[in-house]
Amino acid sequence: PLELRPGTYPANVALRTACEALAKAAASMLGVEPGEILAEYRPAITEDSLGREGLQAEIFLYDTLPGGAGFSRLASLEAPRLLSIALDAVQQCPGGCDSSCYRCLRSFKNKVEHRLLDRHVGAELLGYLQTGDIPDFHAERIDAATSLLFSALSQQADGESYEVNRVVPNVGHVPLVATRANGSKVAVLLSAPLSGDVPLNEEVHERLSSASGWTVVVVNELLVRHHLPAACQKVRETIFG
Repeated sequence: PLELRPGTYPANVALRTACEALAKAAASMLGVEPGEILAEYRPAITEDSLGREGLQAEIFLYDTLPGGAGFSRLASLEAPRLLSIALDAVQQCPGGCDSSCYRCLRSFKNKVEHRLLDRHVGAELLGYLQTGDIPDFHAERIDAATSLLFSALSQQADGESYEVNRVVPNVGHVPLVATRANGSKVAVLLSAPLSGDVPLNEEVHERLSSASGWTVVVVNELLVRHHLPAACQKVRETIFG
């Protein structure tokens, strides 16, 4: 379950981050100055139905020197190595930053895109492109998003109560639980940025869905981080809807 829906915020973050990682990887691989190769993304004009419907994207490298120096073509000849270096760049930031910094993805030239650079989201996409598997999302990020959502919801409480990290018998660990005034409960599960409404722990989701007295709502981690009011509204609509 990995989604890159055109025009959505998570898709833009993933593609922009992948562009910056690939450009940096190409410059490193060829031993040229950063900025001599850049990358961009756009809808892919392919012959199949997905391309015609705007459901495919392509990332392309290009030279910035007048007339072109051929660097981007050289990088494309070693695509597997290029992808591997790009993945390492987003997974191993020297500063261990939360989303992006000047030691991994940021530069003066891409300063207008800093809000769209998130190395963990980029690692989701680049890891999937290389292996076909969805990599585990950063656990500390999920814990931080859960705490942030809990704090915001608790401040807005109107008859309901909230608790974090609850262990539910015969279900397992539930990150966030809301208890309505009538005693019924809502489980709040988080999903990784590119996983849409598929929660990180699908087994817990299935058990809760069949348990009596429980309602489940799935909230995207990126929504919590960048649009907290919208994330809170989604939970509260489930509670009071």
